[in-house]
Amino acid sequence: MRLGIIYKTSQNDEVIFKTNSPILIEDLKENPIKIKVVKHTLKGFREKTSKPYMMLTCFEGCFKLKGEPEDLQMLYQIGIG
Repeated sequence: MRLGIIYKTSQNDEVIFKTNSPILIEDLKENPIKIKVVKHTLKGFREKTSKPYMMLTCFEGCFKLKGEPEDLQMLYQIGIG
């Protein structure tokens, strides 16, 4: 998934990204941050559960990441997947 930088903070270790598609982000208690339900299918999931797809609660929008500037640049260049 490609990310778009919409704002680079005054500190080199923070960037605000905008998602170009839904992304799964959870807090420390494994609860989704915002809600957008996405249907997803995997062969292994179908074989184990006999269900055609799984429902994932995802996030869509803007979020701030803090980290090493080189890591943030890499995330921007190659995306998250």
